[in-house]
Amino acid sequence: MGLRPYLAADFQAAIGPALQLAAEVLGVARPDEQELRYGLMAVTALQGYYQLAEFIDQLDDGDVCPPYAEFLGRK
Repeated sequence: MGLRPYLAADFQAAIGPALQLAAEVLGVARPDEQELRYGLMAVTALQGYYQLAEFIDQLDDGDVCPPYAEFLGRK
């Protein structure tokens, strides 16, 4: 479908504030890995890395790396 031309300017203007908000959210401790993934997905998508955002979305809790899982208290 794509972005409608009449929305392009407003969309571009909203990216900066949205990235600022996402950075602030990522600066707060996440209660679980899924919320961290959602924050990372937002940042990557807002910067135009749509395929990376989709890849992050396809990860699940079982794909957490062992050191991060240990950090979360999941041994």
